[in-house]
Amino acid sequence: MSYSTSQSKPSSNYFDEIYQSMPTGEKLIEHSDFVVFGEVIGIEILKMKVTYEPSVNIEDLYTVSKFKITTSYKGKLKTGDVIKVAQRGDNDTRISRAISENGGYFKKNDKLILFLFQDSNDRPYFTINQNQSQFWINSDNLVFYGKNPNDNLFLNIKTLNDFEKIFITK
Repeated sequence: MSYSTSQSKPSSNYFDEIYQSMPTGEKLIEHSDFVVFGEVIGIEILKMKVTYEPSVNIEDLYTVSKFKITTSYKGKLKTGDVIKVAQRGDNDTRISRAISENGGYFKKNDKLILFLFQDSNDRPYFTINQNQSQFWINSDNLVFYGKNPNDNLFLNIKTLNDFEKIFITK
């Protein structure tokens, strides 16, 4: 299976704009269309076309995780929904350095908090950026695997329960 569609907001700086690092956790939440907690229940490798500008189409391999939502903190996704989340590269012959330096490719049974956007309804979801938008949950502890500790925008938040309090107080 492969996906082919143009970006809904084509411009030469489109990916620079959406993959930008955020200065604060509040900005990351604000910039995300969806903030969810859940578990990876399957993985597949797909070829997808990405349109960077109206005339520039690039086809590449993506690791696409089937992700079952346990809790939705922001956006219209619901508990129990299963979505697809794409990461560029196949984790074999085509490996993204940004992904490998920031926790790696998602694996089956990984429990994660993800900050996501979706550029069109017929494509998988993507993390806002590869260095700040995913947190693994290990025994209720929030784990950040980023290469740069300054990218952890939730430094004072140690558990899933603490993370959830951000959304309860809003």
